[in-house]
Amino acid sequence: MLLMKIYSRKGSIDTVFVFILAIVVIGFILVFGVNILGPFLGTSSDAQLIVEMDRLDVDICKSSGEECRGGCYWNCPEGSGTEVDFTVPGGINRVCFFDPQEPGPNPAGNWEGDFLVEKVIKTKGYNIVPFKESIYQDLARKIPKLKPTENFCIGPGEHKLWVTNVGDRLDIEVRE
Repeated sequence: MLLMKIYSRKGSIDTVFVFILAIVVIGFILVFGVNILGPFLGTSSDAQLIVEMDRLDVDICKSSGEECRGGCYWNCPEGSGTEVDFTVPGGINRVCFFDPQEPGPNPAGNWEGDFLVEKVIKTKGYNIVPFKESIYQDLARKIPKLKPTENFCIGPGEHKLWVTNVGDRLDIEVRE
């Protein structure tokens, strides 16, 4: 009988040990699984942003009238404009629109300025730059003739942008 009590105690210790070991193993699987899958989950917002920037480029280069020779908005009469929808996906903190020659700060447009970012924009000629925690150069773009009068940034969500032909360039601004 005494031997039976010792054995049952030992059995319960083994069971507790197995449960603890199982919890530790499951924890490791979860931690390493998240670390391995994390970068793949972030690519969804990157892909959505690429689609949005491609659509913006296409929307700028399609016209609604015969007065636009060549089909792109910079061939339309000066002063004509169009509204385009632009969505910044949730994984991106903001998307900024710059004059590549003068990417200086504009606090009213939600762009505080950053010397290194401004240098990259000037050097590469980008006019659309996404930011996650910092500049996201892999997705930065240059759309021909697009040059806002004022640099500005927009955060995650849906936005209405207004593109206007101002002669030598296309102006872009937020219309919410």
